[in-house]
Amino acid sequence: MLGDSVRCGKFSGNRLTEVYTTNLGDMPLQAETFILASGSFISHGLEADPEHVYEPLFGLDVDADSNRPQWSHMNIYTSQQYMSFGVRTDDRFRVSRNGQTVSNLFAAGSILSGSNAVKEESGAGITLLTALNAADTICNCNETKTQKLQPSEYY
Repeated sequence: MLGDSVRCGKFSGNRLTEVYTTNLGDMPLQAETFILASGSFISHGLEADPEHVYEPLFGLDVDADSNRPQWSHMNIYTSQQYMSFGVRTDDRFRVSRNGQTVSNLFAAGSILSGSNAVKEESGAGITLLTALNAADTICNCNETKTQKLQPSEYY
């Protein structure tokens, strides 16, 4: 939905059940699985105040240094620690919220913790590969256990 933005979501246990957007008001969008690809600080996928870094849509867990003076370095040409802050995920890129894995919400791109796309010049690669990984995981999770696709069937 071009030009629309998610503004919040509703959870039931460890599952995201619906999201609300700016243009649709109080009419929710529901799905079995969601992918968060909201970007980092520039696109407001992450935000910060003087005390902490946070993910504003769903209140997801964020990997960030709690010591504010360590967020950046005086030398602008040095790698800046804040640029590697991001949402915490498991090995399948499912996010965590309040210390619990959200079973149907995956993250992709620069919202992820641990990469510094600007310094590494790897933003497009991180975005593409993590989105493909999330899509592959979702597709394989929705297949029956006896009919899982093999990697060679994709190409």
